Order: sequence, then C-alpha cells, then structure tokens
Amino acid sequence: MQSETAYLKAKTDLAKARNDLASAQGSSPNEKGAPQIVGIMRFGGDISARLRLADGAPIEVKQGDRLPDGSVVSEIRANGVRIKKQGDTKELAFVSGEQAAAPSTGQMPQIPAYGLK
Repeated sequence: MQSETAYLKAKTDLAKARNDLASAQGSSPNEKGAPQIVGIMRFGGDISARLRLADGAPIEVKQGDRLPDGSVVSEIRANGVRIKKQGDTKELAFVSGEQAAAPSTGQMPQIPAYGLK
C-alpha cells in the first residue's frame, strides 16, 4: 500500500511538473479534457476518488484537494465528483463514460482493489 501511495505521489508530481512546464510555454496539457473518475472509495467516514488526469497520470483526491490544473475538488459522492475552477463547476465523467449508480440500499458500489493481492 505504501509503495502504491509513493508511486501515485510520484505520478502526481510528474503531472504537476508537466503542467507547470506547459503553462510556462503558454499551453496546458489539460486543455485536452477534464480528469476522469477511475473509482470512488469509502473507508469509514472518509471518501476519496481516484482520477485519471488528461495526460493519463493517476491521482487520488479528497474533497478540498487542488488538482495540478488549479481546479479544486468541491464534492465527492458515491456516484460522482465535482470540481471548481475560477467559479465554474464541472461534473467529472467516469472513465467508462457512464456514471455508476449507488445501489438502492444506500451502500457504496463495489470498487475494484488496485495493486492489492
């Protein structure tokens, strides 16, 4: 788990560095598209989301986290993630292009475990 966290942090740092470089050169890699939702996880009372940035880099976020493009995660729910940037709110799409619906029991949908054996 720690090695996966270190890997994701390194990928996030790389994406931030690419974004900073692109900004310095007058463009942005995130102009290609918004981040997409890979999965939403709940551990006890905490909820987080795993996103795929426009350049393909993975990142795990919680509400209030800032993405490399400057947008802020404003809300994470069982069936979606909202981000805000410069006053504009955007609902992110799931990687498959379809939003997952929470079961009527109110339980979280089953999310596959990444990197766990």
